[in-house]
Parts: sequence; C-alpha cells; structure tokens
Amino acid sequence: MDLRETYNLIAKNWDQSHIEDAWAFEGMGVLNELLTPQSSILNVGCGPGIEAKFFVDNGHTIFGFDISEEMVALAHKKVPSATFKVMDLKDVESIKDQFDAVCMRAVLLHVPKAEASACVQSIASKIKDRGYFFIAVKERSEGGPDEEVKPEDRYGYMCERFFSYYTTEELRKYFKDSNIQVVFEKVSPTGKTNWIQIIGRKI
Repeated sequence: MDLRETYNLIAKNWDQSHIEDAWAFEGMGVLNELLTPQSSILNVGCGPGIEAKFFVDNGHTIFGFDISEEMVALAHKKVPSATFKVMDLKDVESIKDQFDAVCMRAVLLHVPKAEASACVQSIASKIKDRGYFFIAVKERSEGGPDEEVKPEDRYGYMCERFFSYYTTEELRKYFKDSNIQVVFEKVSPTGKTNWIQIIGRKI
C-alpha cells in the first residue's frame, strides 16, 4: 500500500484525531501574525483542510494540494471557499502562481532526505520575494534512524508509511540553500514525538 492509498484509507479518522493539534496552531499563529491581511498561501500537503480553515478564518486565501483524493474531498467540505487540487508533491513546478506564504506541515517527513533540499528549493520558488515559508517535521531522536518505513495499526487498519526525521540544523541549511532567512523556530514535544517548527522569509 503506497502513501496515497494509506491516506485515502485513514483520511476521516486522521482528520478527527488531528483537528486539535495545539502545537501546530502555535506555528501557524506566528505565520498569521507575520502576514499582511488577505495574503495568498500555498498549502502543501493540505490534508483534510485543518490549516486551510485556520488561515481562511483569519482572512487569507488558500490554494492547497494533496496526493490523497479522500483528504482533498474532506478539505473541500471543510473550507468550500478555498481552492484544492489532487496533486503529487513532485508536480509543484506545474503551479504557475506565486504566493505570499507556504504552509507545509507534516509533509517533508514523507520525502527521502536525499531529495529534501531540492524539494524545499522547488517549493520556495513559488514564494514571492519577502514571502514566508512554514515547515513542520518530526525531529530525529538521539540514536534514532534518519529514515524508516514504519508499519502501523492506524485506526484499525494495518498500513505502512515512510518517514524521514530531521534536525533543526538540517532545516536551517535547506532554508539557506533556498535564500530563506529563519525568523522563527521551535521544538514542540508532543508525547512520543518532538515536532520542529520553522518559519523563514525569502530574501
């Protein structure tokens, strides 16, 4: 079962279990404060529309995409005023518009680390000058793997997902390579997982 199939299978349950991820709203709140009213935001890996709803409720416009058809269907229902598309992360170059900001929460963690820097640079090319880039990923634990395929019993479904784990230093380097200056960073413990949140501004 590939990543698209996995998220199609668990979409509704995933939405209900993540809708109140307090740690994520902190980073999104910081980004919201940095943006001017009615900013345009590219929501990479939009999932069921949790981030999109937050930003639309704060007066911004959203274009979101996700590999999962079921996730995009949920996002449409949750935020009908936003625009969503079923699309692979590798097809980001097909997006012609540029945006005031990018929100990319819990997405880079599904990208092989050998491809991560190029992925960040590709997405950064869609940000306007002086625009912002928000990334959230799982922190690599001390002695833990950089990458793994993790079998899980998620909501009663047996599935596997690929994960990459990162350090703050790695994310800083990805931003530097994309001409993005860090303006906010924080590591947020959430039980078994520490989440790195980082926001940069395009130079």
